[in-house]
Amino acid sequence: MPLGWRAEAQNASPEAFNETFSTVQRTTLERISAYFQSLTSVSGTFVQISPSGNQSSGTFHLNKPGRIRFDYDPPSQVRVISDGSNVLIEDDALGSRDLYGLAFTPLKFLVDADLNLIEDTHVEEVFIEPEEIAVVIRDAPGGAAGRLTLLFSGLDYRLLQWSVVDSGGGETTVVLQSLEPTETFPKDAFLIAYDRLQQR
Repeated sequence: MPLGWRAEAQNASPEAFNETFSTVQRTTLERISAYFQSLTSVSGTFVQISPSGNQSSGTFHLNKPGRIRFDYDPPSQVRVISDGSNVLIEDDALGSRDLYGLAFTPLKFLVDADLNLIEDTHVEEVFIEPEEIAVVIRDAPGGAAGRLTLLFSGLDYRLLQWSVVDSGGGETTVVLQSLEPTETFPKDAFLIAYDRLQQR
């Protein structure tokens, strides 16, 4: 499954979320939040590592709020599109078109224009090393996005990768190979053809 989107929330109580961080952790979350909020229109390339260790690559475009697109390189015929409300996973090889509510995927964190980690009680853990920072986010109890780990550069807070653990314990990792600001996107990049879905 592309991007590990069949992840499910674990049954944690609200008390399980770590709402108290050290001064260093709070400062780091504030800086990462500022970085995330500035990350509004970008394009880049990625490598995805599946739970079985298989790798695939492709390009992506992000245009906040809510919109993101992943195009997988051949021989894969997979596309993933979020239009701000829903996420469509298309696989031309299988002839499949699966639609999910954006709120029920881990992408909801990545495309949130106002994401503030310091105020988000779903931030469970913060690990700080000189070169890397890991932020673990768990969806609210009863949610469906599961457990998401974001990895940032310890030097400039640049997003390096994310990992999602699915309901079976399998981990899907997406490594960003490049990330560049952009002002233009391919035509209809974030368009979901709902009429085609209704024809199935």
